[in-house]
Amino acid sequence: MTLSELEPGNSGRVVGWNEGISDRLLELGILPGARVEALRTAPFGDPVAYRLKNCQLAICRNDASRIIVDAD
Repeated sequence: MTLSELEPGNSGRVVGWNEGISDRLLELGILPGARVEALRTAPFGDPVAYRLKNCQLAICRNDASRIIVDAD
């Protein structure tokens, strides 16, 4: 399952990513084992807000579709 497939209110753990992920996302802590919770979606569906540790990140669906998670 990819991060973009998580519905608001659901969470999962990052297990990997596909080619083309931004180094900036890795620097922000989207690393294997990190717990991520989907919070809410923007009115037109993009970007999506996620909670990672004690931070909220807005990630566009295109980038989120490259992050592989194991849903809880």
